[in-house]
Amino acid sequence: MVGVLILFYAVLELIHWKLFGGGGANVAEELLIETAAIVYAASRVFMFHPVFNADYHKWLAAVPWTARKPLPAGPVHLVLQDLVVVGSLFAIAWLRHPGINLPRLGVNFLMMYELALVISFVSLARPWFTYAIIFGFGLIVLTRDFPLAALAVAAALYVVSLAGLVRSLQDFENWDLSWLEEQPIFSLSQQKALDLLRKNILGWPFDCIRPRDVAGSIRYRDGTMISLLLGWWAFVILQRIGPLPNAQPEGWRAFFFGFVSLPAAGIRASIYCWGYSSPISFWGRVFTLRWIVPGYDQVLLAPIALMGVALAGGELASRFPQSVPLIVPATMTAVGLCAFNLGPSLKRWRLTGNHRLSPAFLMAKKQAEVQQV
Repeated sequence: MVGVLILFYAVLELIHWKLFGGGGANVAEELLIETAAIVYAASRVFMFHPVFNADYHKWLAAVPWTARKPLPAGPVHLVLQDLVVVGSLFAIAWLRHPGINLPRLGVNFLMMYELALVISFVSLARPWFTYAIIFGFGLIVLTRDFPLAALAVAAALYVVSLAGLVRSLQDFENWDLSWLEEQPIFSLSQQKALDLLRKNILGWPFDCIRPRDVAGSIRYRDGTMISLLLGWWAFVILQRIGPLPNAQPEGWRAFFFGFVSLPAAGIRASIYCWGYSSPISFWGRVFTLRWIVPGYDQVLLAPIALMGVALAGGELASRFPQSVPLIVPATMTAVGLCAFNLGPSLKRWRLTGNHRLSPAFLMAKKQAEVQQV
């Protein structure tokens, strides 16, 4: 990787000398240096962390390796050798490219490294480190105009990510990566991927009644944290973009209705109702005077609630435009809480809901499988 980088840089330097005689800024070389720092940061995690290499993970599990010993393929945390590579990039930028902001280059390197570790934390079910780093990224974005402050925040997040990495490796014996191996994109061959798909798809209605986990419901903890992240990042974005020129306060009503409430309510309702229809049809409700079926219609309460919250937030933002930086994040958090935390849970709904199984859209042809069996 270092050799390829040096070759590219030499070619770009030669072209620049031929065309401009060495004068002026070399935008291509600056872009190459910034890209190299980001790619190198990602490679330090993706190439050395066992969670991203199934064979490496299986081999480590088969030998007497523990977290007290170094990883055979190389450390995942940053070491002095990384200082040589990254320091060389900084030295070249400082000597030849004054247009590159060195603290910002360090921020980009650390953010990419920490983002790669976030992916590993998600794979290993370590949510608190994930949430802490993503919250911290928002603080980096807020301090982007002060590179030294942003660099200090990124350095603090590196300490958090390092603590998460150490905890993950110490818990190596309890890693469960079987769900990754079952995904077709992680299969070793196309045939294996097809076999896995055939194994997991039985057709309607057997996929709904097969003896397996009915549904993975989101925890209240995760729903709350994701909702807080939505509000936090809404606040960060509003602070970064500032007041929009020629923006009308009434536009917040349309924004919350068309871009927040409708998509969120539609996704929530479709996840619950996809393949689970009302026990009686619309006309059946009309003629039998059973206009409301509580056991089934309860699934619509959360979408209605989040739409009401979103519309109320849009109305408040339109009436009090000076408080938009606070109203919009609070509304986004409230919408997330309604979407993720209001019951019933998906598992409870599918096991006890007053519904009937029906072939969903794009599954109509699966009805013939019932007659075949």
